[in-house]
Formats: sequence, structure tokens, C-alpha cells
Amino acid sequence: MKQVKQFFLTHAKQWEAQVTAVGTLCVSNLSIAKGLYAFASEQAAQYHAIHAHCKHLWQYVAEYIALGVGDVVPSEAQTVDGNMAVIASE
Repeated sequence: MKQVKQFFLTHAKQWEAQVTAVGTLCVSNLSIAKGLYAFASEQAAQYHAIHAHCKHLWQYVAEYIALGVGDVVPSEAQTVDGNMAVIASE
């Protein structure tokens, strides 16, 4: 979980760096520069939103697992050769 959240946070920061870099580009067309800025800003915002969503969804997972009151993995999931495989319900 931590790695997934870190992935989204890292990519958000990379896109924020691109937003900053747009200001240093020598672009002859102002519309192109504005488009690059808008695209990079939107990408950064999306990655931040996904990070926040994962953080919200997973905030109590560790406590739930520690309680030991039930299966965390759904019954449809099985381990096959050490890998998780989801078996479709019929």
C-alpha cells in the first residue's frame, strides 16, 4: 500500500516539475506554452487526487488486519503457484 501511494506522489511531483519547466521553455507560440502548462498541471492534480483517494481508502487497513476478525482477501481469490489468482464467480 505504501509503495502504491508513493508511486502516485512521486509522479505528481514529477509533473509539478514539468509545470515549472514550462516557464523556462523558449516557445514561440504562447498557446502551446499555455497548453503545456495546463496539461502538466492537470496531470499533477490527477496524481495527487489518486494518492489522496488511496490514502483515504486504506487508512484503516492495518488496524483491520490487526483485529484478525475475518479474511482480508475475498474467498474468490486463491493462491496458485505462489501468485494471487482471482477466480471468477459463476
